Amino acid sequence: LKELESIRKKEIYLKNIKEKIDKNKSYPRIARRGNIEGNVKVSFTVSPKGELLSYKIINGKKVFHKSIVKALKKSFPFPIDKGILTSNLTVKIEIVYILI
Repeated sequence: LKELESIRKKEIYLKNIKEKIDKNKSYPRIARRGNIEGNVKVSFTVSPKGELLSYKIINGKKVFHKSIVKALKKSFPFPIDKGILTSNLTVKIEIVYILI
């Protein structure tokens, strides 16, 4: 039961990180002008202290890459309750760029 609670806390933490990255992303002007939409898949590693240790863009339109890197850097360090991560955690997420 304790293990399940730990997994749940980790899932909530990761969901909150993704939301923060989404909030911190900006839509590149050139993409907006060109009516360009797309998804960018990125992988990043978080320390048990909530620090961004590394990141890598896996795929996605190049026009969004700078925006993703800025959003990642702006989103960390991301506060984490002690004990949620016992070691570095590498995560893959997809960030969606849609014109509204």
